[in-house]
Amino acid sequence: MLIDTREQLELLFQDEFITECERVPLPVGDYSCEFKNGYQCPVCFERKSLNDLFGTLSKGYDRFKREIERAKSLDIKLIIVIEGTLTDVLWGIKHSERSGISVLRQLFTLWIKHGVPFYCLKDRTEMSIFITEYFKSIGRKALKDLKEGKK
Repeated sequence: MLIDTREQLELLFQDEFITECERVPLPVGDYSCEFKNGYQCPVCFERKSLNDLFGTLSKGYDRFKREIERAKSLDIKLIIVIEGTLTDVLWGIKHSERSGISVLRQLFTLWIKHGVPFYCLKDRTEMSIFITEYFKSIGRKALKDLKEGKK
């Protein structure tokens, strides 16, 4: 598992297929994956706490749009994973000028308009499992394709 050096509160990954977690500067996102054969998966997960989500989609939005464009230019699939349920997002956060529904609508716009999906996960454990299983699925497909002679 590759973890961006700027990630402040890294997730814990406990799975037999994750042999190590390495902190490296990622061009976008917080988490990516490199397989044993050296193949670096062109997918990065951007982890957001609720507070960070509201800040990113408000005052930090211009910077985040640049990150989305950087991901596109590098042909990297960027996926937002949110530490909180959809209901948590809808409830919003204290001291935010943005309502939860406005942030939720912005997330859906990012998904539809820019191809950046988001997933609301109830806690950090669920988030870790989600990311792990996503990358394992990519690995299984790559092995199958290799066996079938596909690139």
